[in-house]
Amino acid sequence: MTTKRNPMTELPLGDYPAVGEYMAAQDALEGFIRDNQAVYDQLCRLAGERNTRLEEAEKVARATGCSVGPFSKMSETKKINAEKLYEEIGAVNFMKVGGYTETVTAYKVDRERFLSLVRAGQVPGEIVEVVVKDEVRYRVIPKYVLP
Repeated sequence: MTTKRNPMTELPLGDYPAVGEYMAAQDALEGFIRDNQAVYDQLCRLAGERNTRLEEAEKVARATGCSVGPFSKMSETKKINAEKLYEEIGAVNFMKVGGYTETVTAYKVDRERFLSLVRAGQVPGEIVEVVVKDEVRYRVIPKYVLP
């Protein structure tokens, strides 16, 4: 059993209309920007200025601990750094103040060893069907976001 696929396989674009529609939309956007460069530049400048002012205003508003204008305080909670508390007061006192520890089970497998056993036929096919899945990765094309 092989888990590698040929990344160079390219299918006909005509068989996948959604991909063609994306490419047409991308071309239309690029054409609009090219034809309206001054408007686009102004929009980018204004949006950049807005985002800079947003970051500054958010810092100031958060520092107050209250709601200020559009910066609405949603909730307030106390966070306790359990690890730091444990270090400060020790194990016995940590338990006395409500501290506890947890054990987390994580199942891991030596991928190469397991797949070699699969190839050698030492793992039943019905198990392989349930636990082995092909994972295909694609280059991510980012969404277009105005600044």
